[in-house]
Amino acid sequence: MERLAEEAARWNSMAELSAPELRQPGGGRGGHRDLGAIKSSALAIEEERDHLAAEAMEARRQLQASITRVNDSTCRELLEQVYIMGSTTRQIADSLGISEKTVRRRLHKAARMLMDREADL
Repeated sequence: MERLAEEAARWNSMAELSAPELRQPGGGRGGHRDLGAIKSSALAIEEERDHLAAEAMEARRQLQASITRVNDSTCRELLEQVYIMGSTTRQIADSLGISEKTVRRRLHKAARMLMDREADL
């Protein structure tokens, strides 16, 4: 999504170039440019970005709903830290004062619980 936002910004920047430069054959870089086509490309990229953002938000909502159904609070918290807050196993280990290996083992258990819970539904 970040890449699409950057690409849309580049297309919008091209669309903001002075009109005479865009209308002249050979104007700007790479020859004749059509302002309408540039704006259309920027709009298409922005729409794709918005669509992907909406899909990501829905997937995140579904994941959060699934995590809340895990009965074990420790496992639930680990899943939230990794999949919702984006914490690394190193960050979690440091915050809990345990080894990364222990965090990975607990996450594996939590993921199994999550999958088992989803299979029951």
